[in-house]
Amino acid sequence: MPGSNLTGWLLDVYADPQGGVTLWLLGDDGERHRLRQPFAVTFYAAGPAPRLRALWRFLQAESAKSATPIHLARTERRDLFQGMLPVLAARFARPAELPRAFRRAAQAFPDLTFYDADLNLALRHAAVFDTFPLARCQITAAPDGAVTHIQVMDSPWDLDPARPPLRAMTISPEVD
Repeated sequence: MPGSNLTGWLLDVYADPQGGVTLWLLGDDGERHRLRQPFAVTFYAAGPAPRLRALWRFLQAESAKSATPIHLARTERRDLFQGMLPVLAARFARPAELPRAFRRAAQAFPDLTFYDADLNLALRHAAVFDTFPLARCQITAAPDGAVTHIQVMDSPWDLDPARPPLRAMTISPEVD
């Protein structure tokens, strides 16, 4: 696919094993386009400083074992009930790696409070890029299919949105 501007409907967003996310776009040309987009995801952990330091070491070891880089940083985030808290941020360039790393961290550190660890990837993408299922989008993609820009052209609140030209497949048995 040459580098191009594509317009169409966003069919799906999911984790790409190579990193970032895969987007499927049903273009105005009737073709389905598989695109890739860099997209890092982060979860946070709060608790006593010595336990956060232990989690830091644990995640560094996990990163070394799986050869998946995890960017770790100390920061502050607002908790709805407790206000600003010091937290450990664990950022993954490969969103597909977050669930496994979180599961292992939560098992090893049940005394810590984790934030944003179980958010759906499509919901995270929607929060950053204002996308939603079947959103009409204009996407600029490089020749290798990497998304360089995405612009949503409609709203999830539109009462009568343009409908994508979807096809239906039916299967019927030949015997009872």
